[in-house]
Amino acid sequence: MRVDERRGVRREALPRLGAPRRRARRRRDPRRGGDRRGQLLRGCHPQGRHHPRHRQDLLIARAARPPVGGLLVSIGSDAQATEGPVRSRKCIVALALVASIAAPAAADVADDLKDGDKYFEEKNWKKAAQAYDNAIRSAPNQVPPEAYGNRARIFIIQGDFPAGLEFVRKKAKLTHPEAAEVLEQEALLLWATGDKPGAIAVAEKTVAKKPSAFSNQAILCEFHFNRDPAKTISACEGYLSSRESDLESRDVMPLIRLGFSYLARGARAVRDGKERDATADYENAIKQFERIQRKHPKERYAQPNADIGLCAAYTGLRKFDQAIATCERLQGNPRNVDSNGSVYFNLGTAYLAKRLPQKARQSANEYLKKRKNEPRGHILIGDAYFQEREWAEALRAYLEAEKLMRGGGQQAELSVKLGKTYRRMPSTGTVNTNLTKAIEKLEEGMKASPGSFELGIELGSAYLAARKDQSAESVADKLIASKDFASQSPEVATQLYLVSGKSQYNQKNLTVARQRFEAAVALKPKDVEIRRDLVYAINAQALAAFKKGETKAAVGLLEDAVKADPASPMTVRNMAVIAIDKGDCDAGLRHLARLKDVPSARLDYNRLSGRALLCAKKPDPNKAMDHFAVADEEATKNSANLVKAAIYTEWGPLLMSTKLDDAVEKLDIAVRFSASVPKINNAAKRNLAVALFRRGWRNMKAGKDADAVADLERASRDPSLLKGTETLAFEFSYALALLERGNTDEAGKTFKQLAAKGNQSSYLKSPYDKVGNAFFGAYSDYRSNNAAQRQRAASEFTGILGKASGSFGNTVRALIASSHEYVAYDHWRNGRSGPAGKSLDAADKYATTDEMKRRIINNRAVLSLTASRISTLENLRGSPPEALVNLGILYEQAG
Repeated sequence: MRVDERRGVRREALPRLGAPRRRARRRRDPRRGGDRRGQLLRGCHPQGRHHPRHRQDLLIARAARPPVGGLLVSIGSDAQATEGPVRSRKCIVALALVASIAAPAAADVADDLKDGDKYFEEKNWKKAAQAYDNAIRSAPNQVPPEAYGNRARIFIIQGDFPAGLEFVRKKAKLTHPEAAEVLEQEALLLWATGDKPGAIAVAEKTVAKKPSAFSNQAILCEFHFNRDPAKTISACEGYLSSRESDLESRDVMPLIRLGFSYLARGARAVRDGKERDATADYENAIKQFERIQRKHPKERYAQPNADIGLCAAYTGLRKFDQAIATCERLQGNPRNVDSNGSVYFNLGTAYLAKRLPQKARQSANEYLKKRKNEPRGHILIGDAYFQEREWAEALRAYLEAEKLMRGGGQQAELSVKLGKTYRRMPSTGTVNTNLTKAIEKLEEGMKASPGSFELGIELGSAYLAARKDQSAESVADKLIASKDFASQSPEVATQLYLVSGKSQYNQKNLTVARQRFEAAVALKPKDVEIRRDLVYAINAQALAAFKKGETKAAVGLLEDAVKADPASPMTVRNMAVIAIDKGDCDAGLRHLARLKDVPSARLDYNRLSGRALLCAKKPDPNKAMDHFAVADEEATKNSANLVKAAIYTEWGPLLMSTKLDDAVEKLDIAVRFSASVPKINNAAKRNLAVALFRRGWRNMKAGKDADAVADLERASRDPSLLKGTETLAFEFSYALALLERGNTDEAGKTFKQLAAKGNQSSYLKSPYDKVGNAFFGAYSDYRSNNAAQRQRAASEFTGILGKASGSFGNTVRALIASSHEYVAYDHWRNGRSGPAGKSLDAADKYATTDEMKRRIINNRAVLSLTASRISTLENLRGSPPEALVNLGILYEQAG
């Protein structure tokens, strides 16, 4: 037994498979050969008892000399033959027509095969080999694949692997080239001689033909372990389902490999967001490890490996109590902890889930002793500090992890953790910093003067801005409930009601929020802003009822909203908006019809009608445009620039698909007119950015590089307007426009920055989703006129070649070759023929077309343009054309 520290899994050497005892055959009486000769063939097939279809023979390779590398090879065969009485008279007739001299030969072959089988069962390898050889020598085509397989197995048993391979390739495969019995032994011979890739290739063919060939499933199980979890699972399950029952004691390593492969595949599923698949794999892993514990408890390395696997599987399934019990059992004996330290990491994760941050941190530190450059260890430490609300320490650990991060799904998770921690850290130089300081000062003031209404209003408003609604509610309601509240002015009381109402509204306590706003309206009935807040609250109640399916209640609430502000079209408008958002645009139009004769609603009526007409069952884009035009006229008539901005903000996106330039113009106006209202202004800016982005791409496709650069630069000017990976997509597009414009240095810099950020698959299509930024960064260097940059481009293209395939791979290869050609030209132009030749050699390795190869041949000839190059240039036959020029020069030199 041995421990493979490199793989982190305790492993055994390949287990030996011993031959079961078989009942001895009765010795053949040679005198009965003549009587039996007519019975040697049955149904035109060899007699079944010569090639038994009993359970698979299992032999242990005990050679006179040690096998290569100490390898103990297990051999298995599912040889079967046809048995039964003669069923066809045609077969008897066919035998009768054979020349009489053929009968003794056939009989001899059959006798040799029978002798070979007998000696094989008796483990008399020498005589068995002689008998099989005699049969093969006499009539190779009459020898079935099972016999060839047995002969090959004898070579393995005797440790003569090279001779065995020669026998398989020159004899067995000539007769039975695709027989599973032969391929099975070839795979074992290749494996024994160290040709593992060759063995695996043959073994895969074997199990495809014969899944029950468990000896080949065994080597596939071992080979694919830690390489390909899916293939390992298939092979190990194939072995365990096919191997004979008396080999169950040797299941430990296949079960260990199977269990850890399920864990690996489950971890991949988690990273891909496939929780259901991950759960199934973790549960299957547990079954394998529990089977090891149940059936192989005394095996030396069975228990530690099973516990390591169970520790990981229980953690993955969030069975943290079981995980802690299992992982702590391993932690108690450090010799049983795997070299990767996964036990410590899984134990720390379980501790953290049970809110034991100090123990989690201790386990994470033990994990980092084994994997000091693994970001996960630092993330676990940060999580422990975060749970303890140690923001500075948590931030330090997360930043340390970020230094070690290499992209992937874990990077996104870390970004979320950093974001949460930074929000809890004091900001510097931003609005949040000021807000935080303001809250701190106001809280100090409230401690000194807890009954101050002025401080309460200011602090409550600050809490609302910081979205601390409960704190705002607490401050306002405490003052409203105080005995001094009744004596306050209507202004002060109204402001406290508003703070309380808004905090309740944000917390979805709509009934209380409505009560607070109604109290404020009672104190200041003419205040439009307060009345608007009340209408908002009532409309929110109506929407909540509508979502519950309480249509009548929703309508009643909307009627209350109309009573609260008869001059406001908000209620009807919101009914229309709800219908449109749900896709029932025709219902939205019916609601909007109620606003048609309301002068004050003329703008909203036309604006929303335009939207509804575009998504109605019978869309009418022209009529929709008419409504937007009327709404625009109304806004212009009343000098309502802010309303015009709102109209253009909604109208602009609808024009993007038909009148993109018009959309950009209107959204540009919307941004200017809404500068004082952040809510509208931000929406207008975002829509303008999207429109500019689209127009930038349109200009780039049309070859208007300068216009494309201008549009895309404006589109990406304010990243705060963009969502998700839009910032990356906009930056990428801008860099691409710069590249098309010829600004290769700035484009290359941007592409390299984007490549470092990762996550390019979220905004780039295949084949650029994996290497797009690296590719275009290299392409920027390639497009430059600088030899050093082109040399760098060749290296960068070579670096991404492994991730490129198909036509994209050919493109990358062509660019590598072309980069080296440019470098060669620069060397040649500066009189450096030697380096030029090396660059051309490098280019030749990646040349993808005949034209490119011819060009390289011509360029090599130019490096030493002597008479010896005449034949080379002549063979090019004028392709490329420069070859004719060079050939003419040589002809002239030769006279």
